[in-house]
Amino acid sequence: ERQLFRLFDQDIPDLDRLLLSIIVTTGMRLDEAALLTGKQLKRDRNSIRYFDLSLTAIVKNDRFASRNVAIPDCLILPELNDGIIFDFPRNADGKASSKASSVLNENYFHPIRTGKDDDRKVVHSLRHNLSGFLLNLSDPAPSAEQLDWITGHGMQGGITESERQKTYSQDPDVKVKYDIVNRIQHPWLSAKTC
Repeated sequence: ERQLFRLFDQDIPDLDRLLLSIIVTTGMRLDEAALLTGKQLKRDRNSIRYFDLSLTAIVKNDRFASRNVAIPDCLILPELNDGIIFDFPRNADGKASSKASSVLNENYFHPIRTGKDDDRKVVHSLRHNLSGFLLNLSDPAPSAEQLDWITGHGMQGGITESERQKTYSQDPDVKVKYDIVNRIQHPWLSAKTC
């Protein structure tokens, strides 16, 4: 937590801060967040905000990455048009994570490292941070299945949310995921995002 305070205490341009805030509050992969468009921001039947990752097929080559990502209340988003949010260069596969990782790590993670041999603090650490916070929740603790839904790993009986949504014409999991991620406090985020 001390390192998260140090990270977010830096002078970070708004869009970079937004990207880091999305990752630490939702547990999204860097490419999932870096490739977001405003069109992917949606609301479910309970008016809960979420990102629809089924609209970004290139982020990860497994069926579990295509999911709805609940957005906790502390993540304040700017007005978004339907286009891209973050303008990182993309490689031949259409992915942005390589360039985004390089820029974000050099500018914001390297300055908070404990020394030259400390290579453990990287953008992906934010996803691990959220996973750790989720594992520490109690009363009630989230199930392993719920944790997988949030992070985009194996899901309910090997069925992805998009398949359930197609089959049942609804996604009952956004509220469940929202209720879980909303229990995590993020005091290191600035007043602009929390």
